[in-house]
Amino acid sequence: MFSKLKIFWITAGFSLNMFFAHAQVATLEDSLSSISPGFYKSLQTERAKGNRSDSLYWILSNRERLQFLQSNPVQLVFDTLKQAGLIEMHYKNTEKNIRLPVEAYRTYTAAFYTEGFTTVGKAKIQGRFYFDKIWEDSLANNLSESLQPGTPFTHFAAKAGNYERQNIRFEAGLGLPLAGGFQMTSLLNYDYHWSSGSVDPRPENKIFQIKYTPGLAYKYKNTILGAGYMIGKTDGAYDILYKNEMFRTSQLYPDRRLYINNGYGYIGQYTSEAYSKSKDKIDGWIINMATHISNWWVKGNYSNSFFAKRNFILSTNKDSLNNPIQEQVHSKYELLVKKLEALIYNENQKRVHQISFNGSINEGTAVLMSSSNGANYLYDGHNALLDYLLSLKNFGKVLVELGFNGMFNHFKKKDFLAMHFYEHTRADFSLYAGKYFYGAKHNFKINVKSGLMLPLKNDLSVPLTQVNVFTGNITYPEYDFRGSTFFSGKLSLMYYSPSLLRLAGSSISLNIDYLQKLKDSDISRALVPTYTGKNQFSISLGFQIFL
Repeated sequence: MFSKLKIFWITAGFSLNMFFAHAQVATLEDSLSSISPGFYKSLQTERAKGNRSDSLYWILSNRERLQFLQSNPVQLVFDTLKQAGLIEMHYKNTEKNIRLPVEAYRTYTAAFYTEGFTTVGKAKIQGRFYFDKIWEDSLANNLSESLQPGTPFTHFAAKAGNYERQNIRFEAGLGLPLAGGFQMTSLLNYDYHWSSGSVDPRPENKIFQIKYTPGLAYKYKNTILGAGYMIGKTDGAYDILYKNEMFRTSQLYPDRRLYINNGYGYIGQYTSEAYSKSKDKIDGWIINMATHISNWWVKGNYSNSFFAKRNFILSTNKDSLNNPIQEQVHSKYELLVKKLEALIYNENQKRVHQISFNGSINEGTAVLMSSSNGANYLYDGHNALLDYLLSLKNFGKVLVELGFNGMFNHFKKKDFLAMHFYEHTRADFSLYAGKYFYGAKHNFKINVKSGLMLPLKNDLSVPLTQVNVFTGNITYPEYDFRGSTFFSGKLSLMYYSPSLLRLAGSSISLNIDYLQKLKDSDISRALVPTYTGKNQFSISLGFQIFL
């Protein structure tokens, strides 16, 4: 993985125009051979053998299969593939004329991602690294970290402003063979999130999460079974400041007032953060399986994770020298997450049938410590995604890919203190088509995807006596967005060259996403904001290196 990072930092120093100049590409080879001669030699050897990751990432069905393999060391260690690697950089610009109330109007994202695995003796080592920098323009009602669906105890203000976010994710996995068909596995995950705002009230959040999953797997003929236990923790630090004291104390600027959402509608007003520290305890278990039946591969992962979060108010304890900072529990949120992912495929010389499924259940319970009524908020979410992909081949090469995608989403939010009850069900359907063009030295592919987002149920209950600033700024606009019907479209272009860098295959990609509202929800237009348009548009440019 560290050798792959060296390639990126060397490559990133050149512009895209420089990649197309032969003499300058030779300079890249010279630089790599001087920095890491061992890795440079092994890369040349593997390239001469034809052991490259080009087709694994170039073909969509292969890429989905490879990503599933790297989802857990158990799936990886029993697969016959020895190694693969990818380095990717991309820049994305998103403009949302219509959006959820906690989303920004415009977002810019610069990201770097690398993944890969290799075989050392009988052991397999895998790793992933992701880094991004996000700039958000005109974001309101969201002073917290990137929100997960249904999360309570979040700070917000109606004032729109500019925000910066940064994410770092690292993953390392290992599979070691034992006697009698057993394998020992180990997986480490580390996440870091930072976000900051530029207008009063301005937040600064830092969140660290680490998880470790040791496991054991066993293979009998064509079937593997594995199990692991996950432990981890999350630490969060939150700071919300006013640089202009007038915005903190004056009643002339209602959009500058700081609130906390204690569930889904029960709010409190503050002049600084309601709590400044959080701690999560994480534990769970995972089961993995894979088998080969009648020319079909069947693979699956199931996990059950429990997150116990505590939010703390920090105060000075003048009576203690050893513990000058006193922690008082502000609130608790416990979340149970169940996930199932499966991959089924069959391949021959003419075609590939591939079916993938992802499902999750989220059950959350929130308790505000100042309330004596027990749980004040409940969240229940169900998600399911089914994808079918048909790849048609000629002389072993994939020429056309056709697919169907269906997604189901259902959730309930119940705030018992504010009497806000929201239930929503949505179904998304889309069709996919891809065409591959092969040249003597260069390849090209084009993918098109289009679909519909249909609300099946959208029920909201809010008593008139409980309507507040959260209801008007977040609840009603969310109901309006989720209750609307949308058309979605995506166009993807990719140019591939096996010799652009000479050392490894590489590609340049362009992705365009479009979302258009077709039908409004049934809410009164007087209760929701007037947006500048009825669509979303995003465009991204990426560069990939296949190792």
